[in-house]
Parts: sequence; C-alpha cells; structure tokens
Amino acid sequence: MVLNWFFKDEFEKFYIKVERLQKYLRIADKELLIDHFVELRVHFRQIKKLLPKLIKLYRKELKIIEKIPESEYRTKLKKFAKNLEKELDALKSWVNNALVLLEEILKIRVLDRVVVQKQKLRKIINHLTNLLISSQRDAFELVQLEKSWKKSVKKGVGKPASKIQVVGRLRNGWNLGDIQNVIIDLGGKVEPNKGSHPYKIVFPKQRKIPLAESTHSLVLVTQISRITNVDKKTLIASFAQGELLAA
Repeated sequence: MVLNWFFKDEFEKFYIKVERLQKYLRIADKELLIDHFVELRVHFRQIKKLLPKLIKLYRKELKIIEKIPESEYRTKLKKFAKNLEKELDALKSWVNNALVLLEEILKIRVLDRVVVQKQKLRKIINHLTNLLISSQRDAFELVQLEKSWKKSVKKGVGKPASKIQVVGRLRNGWNLGDIQNVIIDLGGKVEPNKGSHPYKIVFPKQRKIPLAESTHSLVLVTQISRITNVDKKTLIASFAQGELLAA
C-alpha cells in the first residue's frame, strides 16, 4: 500500500508533534509578554528536540514515494513531500535563531536593548506559527492524494441537515464551517449551544459533542471516529478540506 506513513499511524504521531509545537509557541508568546525568558528558552529547546523526529518521518516518506511508478500521482506526491521537508528545515532554522536571541536577552541588562530583542523574538514566533500551519496543510494534501481511501459510512436517508451560521477556527487552523460541512456529510448536524461552547454536534441516538474554538482537534477526531466508524486519518484530512473525502 502506498503511503505507509499514514496507514501505520506515523501521520498521527506527526500530527500530535505539530500540535505540541503549537502549544509550546502559544505558551512562549505568553511568557514573552511577562518576561519569563528562562522558561521560554526551555520551551524552545523542547521544540528543537522534536524537529529531528519530524524531519526523519518526511525523509522516510520520500523514499517510499521514489518506489512508486511514474505517474501524475507520483509527481504530486513528490512535490508535496519535498515542500514539507523544506518547511521543516525552515522551522529548524527559525528555532535556532530564537535560541540565539534568548541567550542574548538573558545576558542583556539594558532595558531598551531587551525591548528590541523581544520584538525580534515575537516575529520569529509568529513566523514559526505560519510555517506550522503551512506544513499541516501540505500534509493534509498528501493524505487527500491517497487513492485507496474509501468512504466507510452510509449517509443518512432523508433530507440533508440544514446549516447554521458558525464562525471561528480551532487552534490548528480548522474552520468551524468546514467541520460543519463534514459533520453533515457524515449524517449529523451542528446546532447552537448554550454555555462556553457556542455549538454542539448532533448525531441520531448519540451523545451531543460540544464544539468551540477551544475544542482540541484530536479529541474531536476521536469522538467522531467512534460514532461514525470513519478512520481518524480520513477525518483529519476531511476537516482540513471542508468535505468528507472519498476514494
């Protein structure tokens, strides 16, 4: 089977690592505001330790793609995979730059110079976040190209569920409107909800699932997979694209 990376749970491992990187960046940005530079350095060092694992996963995938017979499919896979590797190499460079800046900040005692270095560091954090989002989107494109996927759920009989107005994104960049599209394709619907979660996901004879910008993407994927019997990798790619993917 092509793309063993995704079908042996390697993609899920990668996805979890990317989410951890994003978590560290969110923490780092808060610490940047309150001058916890020592803790900030710890988090960037943790990020740096994760990056070689991600790069190793991509290089392994490139070797698999090289064995695929020449085709338009193979060409697209190679393009996306190489883009992903470049983006991870860029992440490594930016993280190293951030660590250098932090070492400089920890040695500085002049307030004006600290302010200047803080601004540089903030730019790096923002750039890292954008690179992570770009890397995820390319990874979702790779998943979408896997031709052996099949839709494993029967769509509900009757009128399709009506859409409601939803706004916002999950922390990994998924649009809540795209999530609603997939839920409807799966035979469910999204309804308004009271409390801290403005929406709820409803499937017949199933417990309602709260939905908000704070919802953890992997928790959401696990819950929907359990209800619909659609594999997690298909759901991840579908939520990223805004529609339920089929073979």
